[in-house]
Amino acid sequence: HLVSDQGNSLSVGFNSNAATLFVGPSAGGSTTGNVGIGTSTPARKLHISEAMRLEPQASPPAGPSTGDLYVDSDGLQALCIYLNGAWVVAAGSGACS
Repeated sequence: HLVSDQGNSLSVGFNSNAATLFVGPSAGGSTTGNVGIGTSTPARKLHISEAMRLEPQASPPAGPSTGDLYVDSDGLQALCIYLNGAWVVAAGSGACS
């Protein structure tokens, strides 16, 4: 059982005394809070402590929007990001399908 030490927030932990998932309070009005995975002090809308895994995909997601990410699994893998209406290689030696 976890009790958040920050008001108007949510801490979730499994088999641990530390939060696995933390949803922080908003600044009020029409604002939203931050979400932390592995941290109870998220500094951005999504703050992940430790490594994050993107499962490689054979093709890009349908209906992409600017800022979407995926790992292309065809041939020489690539980390792809959708910018200015097109998928571009952010890292790796492969191509974005």
